Amino acid sequence: MKKILILGIVITLLVGGYFLLAKPKNEKKEQEEITPTPENNEGKVLEFGVSNPLVMLYPRADGHAVNLEISKLTGITTVSYEMIYQTKTQQEGTLGTPIDLKPGETSLERELLFGTCSKNVCRYHEGVESGSLTVRFTKAGGIADEWRTDFKLQAPTEKKLTSPDKNFIIELTNPLSLFTITTPVSSLPSPIENKTIVGKPYAVFPSSPYKSKNIKLTIQVENPDSTMKVYGWDNDKAEWIEYQGEVDAENKTITAKVDRLTIFAVVK
Repeated sequence: MKKILILGIVITLLVGGYFLLAKPKNEKKEQEEITPTPENNEGKVLEFGVSNPLVMLYPRADGHAVNLEISKLTGITTVSYEMIYQTKTQQEGTLGTPIDLKPGETSLERELLFGTCSKNVCRYHEGVESGSLTVRFTKAGGIADEWRTDFKLQAPTEKKLTSPDKNFIIELTNPLSLFTITTPVSSLPSPIENKTIVGKPYAVFPSSPYKSKNIKLTIQVENPDSTMKVYGWDNDKAEWIEYQGEVDAENKTITAKVDRLTIFAVVK
């Protein structure tokens, strides 16, 4: 009888201990189940789009800096940027402090140096010919999209201007007397009515406006056909100019004679 009583006490203690140990685990499980999932504020890496902000890079007249101009910032609360560029010997970079836009502000400009300045003394890096730019657009709610692009900086005396991917080429009759930046663009200054954009638009941004007759432009395109044309942006009149293009189906290119350095798009 005594043995049965002792056995009963041991069983009771074991069962009670099990529930005491198990209870916190259940409470922890319930706690984990009701914890809200963190909100994902990560945006996307932008491809070209007419509704995107428009990012433009104009080289300074001396080639030691670029003027970053961004427009079409409706709905954007903060802009930040990072420029990486290659010198003769190494990679350098410029990181911009996030810029909070005021209500109704839809454009901004910043100067990005190829070098550093301290106490009004600037030291510039030599031999810069290429780089990359990342611009981050934060919207209300904290969601941030990014535009990333490579660019090519070319000095005066050049007669042939090319994009970093070599799918866009400008050939000039005479050497330029100014710096240029050639790059794909994130957006267009305005839509091209009743036209479909083919591939990626590109731009040649000169350090000062440049116009000349018989500038030859060649752009690589997929599945070229005779309906395709080249349009260039007229910054003075804020309108598009149509250029008749010559399609080469075998080499997948369209060639046109243009009269200025600006933003170009192939349409159909």
